[in-house]
Amino acid sequence: MMQRPRATQACTHCRARKVRCDATRTGIPCSNCVFDSKPCYVRRRKQRGEPYHQTEEQRINRRSSMTPQIIRSIENDHELSKHHSETGMKPCLSKNVHDHHAGATSTLRAFIPWSHYDFLSLDTCSRLPQHDMESLNREDCLLIPRRPLLDELIQEYFLHVHPNLPVMDESEFWAIYHGTSNKSMALMCLQAMIFAGSSFVSQRCIQELGFSSVPMARSSFYERAKTLYDLNSDQDQLQSAQCALIFTYYVSARCASINSYWLTVAIHHAREIQADRYYQICHPKANFLKRIWWACICRDRLLALGLRRPLQIGPGDFDLTQPVPDTTDFENEIFGSRVYRVSSKRQIVQLFRAQCELAIALTNCLSTLFPRCPTISSHSYDLSTLVDQLEKWFEDSYTKLFSYQQEGIQDESVVLYTNLLQAYYHSAQIALLNHAISLSVTHDIYGNGRHNVISSTGRVKHRLADLVKGMDRTLQVIDQLGLIRFLPITMVAYFTFPLVWYLIGDRISPMPESETKRYLKLYIDAMNCLQTQYEGAEKVLGHIKVIVGQLHFQFSGQRNIIDDLNATSTSRSEFKYNNNLATKREESIDLSDIAVFQPKKYLLITYSIDSCLSRGSLPDISALQPAKTIVYLPNPSIEYSSSRRLQDCWGESVLPDDFALYDLALHLGLTGASLDYDLDDAADRDLNDAHMTYVDEMMLNNTQSATSTSPNQ
Repeated sequence: MMQRPRATQACTHCRARKVRCDATRTGIPCSNCVFDSKPCYVRRRKQRGEPYHQTEEQRINRRSSMTPQIIRSIENDHELSKHHSETGMKPCLSKNVHDHHAGATSTLRAFIPWSHYDFLSLDTCSRLPQHDMESLNREDCLLIPRRPLLDELIQEYFLHVHPNLPVMDESEFWAIYHGTSNKSMALMCLQAMIFAGSSFVSQRCIQELGFSSVPMARSSFYERAKTLYDLNSDQDQLQSAQCALIFTYYVSARCASINSYWLTVAIHHAREIQADRYYQICHPKANFLKRIWWACICRDRLLALGLRRPLQIGPGDFDLTQPVPDTTDFENEIFGSRVYRVSSKRQIVQLFRAQCELAIALTNCLSTLFPRCPTISSHSYDLSTLVDQLEKWFEDSYTKLFSYQQEGIQDESVVLYTNLLQAYYHSAQIALLNHAISLSVTHDIYGNGRHNVISSTGRVKHRLADLVKGMDRTLQVIDQLGLIRFLPITMVAYFTFPLVWYLIGDRISPMPESETKRYLKLYIDAMNCLQTQYEGAEKVLGHIKVIVGQLHFQFSGQRNIIDDLNATSTSRSEFKYNNNLATKREESIDLSDIAVFQPKKYLLITYSIDSCLSRGSLPDISALQPAKTIVYLPNPSIEYSSSRRLQDCWGESVLPDDFALYDLALHLGLTGASLDYDLDDAADRDLNDAHMTYVDEMMLNNTQSATSTSPNQ
């Protein structure tokens, strides 16, 4: 934030209306006169003392140095939208603006020039050449929504973006926004906030802004903010860091890594202002710089975990023992928020602190799962240690996560962000378990018996199922409160694995009214809702359909399975266990069975998921056929002690200690999971086609339902 500059001169029209004039920066006519279709005339000031004589040449040069008309009329460029008095805003957020169209009809323009808002500043304007100013005008970067629409956009930003990314000083913003502070706000920052807030506004607001969908609005506002950033990035490093962090919420179907790019940019700007040294520097805004830096760390962890990418702030890049943000860093905001009660705001601050602590616990985990150099294991840890670190975080944060229940807080946003943290935790545990399975297969391929931990993972199946159930519970709570439309874009990635889990489970055991069917519908509904809000979600759903559609499952007769297992079993208990598995098809067979009995096929599925999330595209199918290329990021250098193997992390082994059981699983009937899509049996082909048709219809029906029943606030 900066001191608001006062215009040195104003045209007669702006002077009469007592609004700020930008003629000295943008040239004559000013933007207000262009917008109101009024003649623009700047009276020459009377000179004090001796009159100043200007030659004609000087006057011509001075006139030509001013930027000519840069704000064209938007009469024909924007759809006129009907202005409703009901904005859905809290009374404290409503602020009337002078009607610039006296006697106008009931339809008002949705946008007005930025200079109509006294709290905004565009300091770079006077330094920009004419072609840059024309570019700003061409991209509509100098237009801001009218106050009722702007109110809703800003409210949604502080409700659904700021809690996870507190890069703005909320209390200071409201003081500037309502004119009780003599500071101003950069136009670039406001446009970035509008972009982020546009994901969560009502459909009515989107339509009044002149857009047909949320993704279109997001894309348009992103381009405006980005254009301003491109012209300002070398001026104010703090503002640039704030905007770049907000831009990490942008997704593009054309560039899957655009969010990671903006994170790189944000980290660069943060280091330029020494935000990573907040604990060493003496700075009046040291606490705020701490928030900026930890916002970088949290975004780094969440993007890496959800999109399977290496960390940008690794274990050696920052001392993670330094203090994380706490309530003292948000003291003004707790009592100065205009969208949260004091009790709710205090709880949200505690949740952000818990998120920072989760980022610390995830550091070693993500460094091992997705190393910067897969061939070099400079930061590899025993899996049991990584699991312990995550479980310790959950135990330590339990009070923070569920204190809202004890305190009787009913704020839906608190419940939403509490469940998001739990979803991150469960996703991290699933990623670790998948990594353990990949290590087992990898070390078996390399013939290193002491690393062959798959024979000791009888509880892997139950552990996988429990973790997916944890994801189910979080989504159920969010769905019951009607909060799915307020989920961040990153949840598309986090819901992918559970969605594939239930798609495969429903395909293997297609039983009507089953629990699998219910949860499948829950995840499809959620993904369809997010698909209407975020570009790129549709592409992920398309990849999921391809992955599942190319899997082939064939079941053998139950009697032959029992006979085969009986012939190879070495003990009565082993036979009993295998017999239970053989009859399992009549109950339910899911992805966890493939993970235990056909881990290579399971890894083929998870690798395909990881590839579509990380790169935005499906893997090269032909390259996945050799066994050595099935495993994602193999890391043979991780050591396991014989006294503490994987069962110490997830429970006692219930499988026989013989990897030959993997071969026997072929007789269980799970002979598919091949990307060849080779269906020999007509009945199997009909079943597969029918299942995918059912999924397509479910997605289509739910999309139409979500569109027709879009909630209006």
